[in-house]
Amino acid sequence: MKLIPLEKADWKAFIADCQRSFSLAVSEEDVATELIPSTADLLQSLEHPQVQAFYIYDGDTCVGGATIQITPNQHNHLDFFFIKTDFIGQGYGSQAWRTIETTFPETKVWETVTPYFEKRNIAFYLKNCGFKIVDIFPFGDNVNEMMFQFEKVMPQISRKSKN
Repeated sequence: MKLIPLEKADWKAFIADCQRSFSLAVSEEDVATELIPSTADLLQSLEHPQVQAFYIYDGDTCVGGATIQITPNQHNHLDFFFIKTDFIGQGYGSQAWRTIETTFPETKVWETVTPYFEKRNIAFYLKNCGFKIVDIFPFGDNVNEMMFQFEKVMPQISRKSKN
């Protein structure tokens, strides 16, 4: 599995793929469609100066994507992470997450959020990736729609100096 950096020319297709993936849970749970990431929200992430954006490939097949904020203090934020709808439930998410962690080994803390109705995402972050829920807060102005904030503190690896 590999991460392929996005070019600006890829953004339109990336946004459509991400929205398609998120819309699956929205339709399954019969919740407000505004909970699908808007094009504006995705563009805001893609344009953020600390974001690195990737397509996720298994061999020659694109299976998903991610936008990740890499910060100077290495408290990094997973903005958007998705597996394309044709590949959900086949283990690609776990493989992709391990690839992300391996790609950014200096990360001290990973952070992300997901909406309350994304049961697959919640279970995935807790059971497959080792995240913990650290907060629950309202999504925008609607107190009936909540977001879970997740955090994963990475083990500190002692680095021996080479003489």
